[in-house]
Amino acid sequence: MGHDVHILDDGYMVLGTGTCDSMLCTFILRLDKEGDTLWSKQYTEFFGHTRHTTISDSILYMPGEYFDLEGNFDRTGYRLFRFDLNGDTIDSRKYDLSQLENPLADSIRRYAPHGCEIYGDKIVVYGEVYEHDTGLTDVFSRGLMVWYNKDLSYDTMMLLQPRYEEFAIWDVKIGPDGLLTLMVDDDILVNSVEEHYRYFMKYDSHGNRVWSSEPFLIDDPRWFFMSSAILPNEDMIMYYQNDTITSRFSRALVSYGPDGVINWKRRLDPIRNVDFREIYEIAAAQDGHILVSGTYEDQAFYRSGVYLAKYNQNNGDLIWERVYQDWTELGQGGAPASANAWRIKVEDDGSLILVGESKKEIPGDFFDRDILLMRTDSEGCLWQDCGGFEQNIAGTQKYYPIFYEGDLWYHQDKEAREGIFKLKYNEISIGEEDVFLLVRGDILLGATEGGFGATDIRFKLREEARKVFFRLGDEDLLLYDFTLNFGDIFSSDYVAQDLEVIESDTILLLNGAKRRTWTLACMENPENTITWIEQIGTDYGVLWPRDFCSGDYGDVRLTCYYRFEQLHYINEDIGGCFLSSTFDPESTLLADISVHPNPTQDHLTISAPDDLHITRTELLNLHGRTHTRFHEHTSEVQLDLSSYPSGLYFVSIHTDKGAVVKKVVVE
Repeated sequence: MGHDVHILDDGYMVLGTGTCDSMLCTFILRLDKEGDTLWSKQYTEFFGHTRHTTISDSILYMPGEYFDLEGNFDRTGYRLFRFDLNGDTIDSRKYDLSQLENPLADSIRRYAPHGCEIYGDKIVVYGEVYEHDTGLTDVFSRGLMVWYNKDLSYDTMMLLQPRYEEFAIWDVKIGPDGLLTLMVDDDILVNSVEEHYRYFMKYDSHGNRVWSSEPFLIDDPRWFFMSSAILPNEDMIMYYQNDTITSRFSRALVSYGPDGVINWKRRLDPIRNVDFREIYEIAAAQDGHILVSGTYEDQAFYRSGVYLAKYNQNNGDLIWERVYQDWTELGQGGAPASANAWRIKVEDDGSLILVGESKKEIPGDFFDRDILLMRTDSEGCLWQDCGGFEQNIAGTQKYYPIFYEGDLWYHQDKEAREGIFKLKYNEISIGEEDVFLLVRGDILLGATEGGFGATDIRFKLREEARKVFFRLGDEDLLLYDFTLNFGDIFSSDYVAQDLEVIESDTILLLNGAKRRTWTLACMENPENTITWIEQIGTDYGVLWPRDFCSGDYGDVRLTCYYRFEQLHYINEDIGGCFLSSTFDPESTLLADISVHPNPTQDHLTISAPDDLHITRTELLNLHGRTHTRFHEHTSEVQLDLSSYPSGLYFVSIHTDKGAVVKKVVVE
């Protein structure tokens, strides 16, 4: 498992842990700029804590533990190792509390270092110590920092007391203010119940605590390898799992200003809880925004892999996110083998270096783990203008069904209040069959009792989801056949006459993914056609009009299609679409946002009602490339499009009441 990476002039140094012939061992690898291994060294006599190591004056510093004669960890103190840049051990030194003239604690069960950091001419090893049974519980822990000189001689030792019985130092950074900034956890006792908190503390070069932020209540403190970041503007960013935002174990970022006041909190997972992002690393991007990495998995087990995202430093809004999938090894439910990124480093050119692990299942065993090293550009792309959320590294991607957790279809219909409604489908089981049920049809931009749509509209999927059947009474009518080729005939009782495939093509969604399309003409009335869009349906809805061969296409029009509240497809024949806010789903103000002049040759003005505040605009082209700008809660925005090629674009306008997408033509 790769846990840390250092950028050197001629390549990278990667550090990690694993097993060597069934023994725990520490790995140090040297790679060139292309990622090819120059050499690899293994150590079985000690176990390195490689999550946070540091390099100074061509010497690598790493905390760790030797093994005793019985093969157990020697956890009687904090040990710090020194290596040269060839991966060879120079020396090591261990210090424990008993070496103090007046020890602050006794009966230490074990020492648990979590990392080290350079602070001026000192090396600070940080973590916690566990003490024997105190009568409260079987664990009593305190934070511990040991300050070494660079020759590994002893300088200072500091013990940090919990407010109740647990204290841990998870991460240490040096901020722009020159202070040593710690991210720590501790607890208090409230009515015989422990409450756990996370917060920041600052120390000066003399070892004096000079500041601490207000503690932040967390729900799940037992999460190792926690990371924090300090941005160039001195904001401090941390990650937590809590139940105070929307639901239990919601994953979120919180930003503190230099004064210790919370700037914002941002939930990372969608409201529907159908996919999950575990964060292991937080870092500052070259432009001052926030990078996070870890692992991603959706509840349907269609997607899994390394997760990387970028968030706005000012308000926590998502700028972009990526998941990197390797389909050569499949895991649970046929998803790509899971992987994660433990560490991010930023190159001088803004490109991102990630180190972590990839896991594949081994029959009769648990997992085989390999060190993973990745390099992306500053936008998280493995190739130029990647655009989309899914970055498929290798292998053949699984076929996604037309119904997927988190999908939303937005439609225009004159029968709907304000003319807009959205649909969602859920999978249910009836007997031994999987059935997809229309479970929600919310009216947007206006409220009605009970919503819109019928809950008895059901579908079935066959042949690996490539054939879609519509249940009508006791019959299953073939609605889509995504196996057809040019010239094939589609026959189904769903439509009055046979259809012929007269064209088949591939389109690129706004997230960068490719989707196949089929245009079918009525055999008796070839002037009437319908176009299927793989995994989306048609521009007339998933349940396309049965009478279109007679020229009756109905009034329903698909405006746009979202997955996890990310825009994937927009109907070019429609002027725009809406994505409602969780907090104000019935807002009519979004309809009043205007863009003008349209078409335009140079400048575009976006105007919103006074009660709306524009926070972000995204200009998307037809290839999924997004140009994002952030705004300070204004009601009018000017965009300079003079450098953009002529063509069709979509501008996604985000406000404090939701978002709207407008079609824009550049001449």
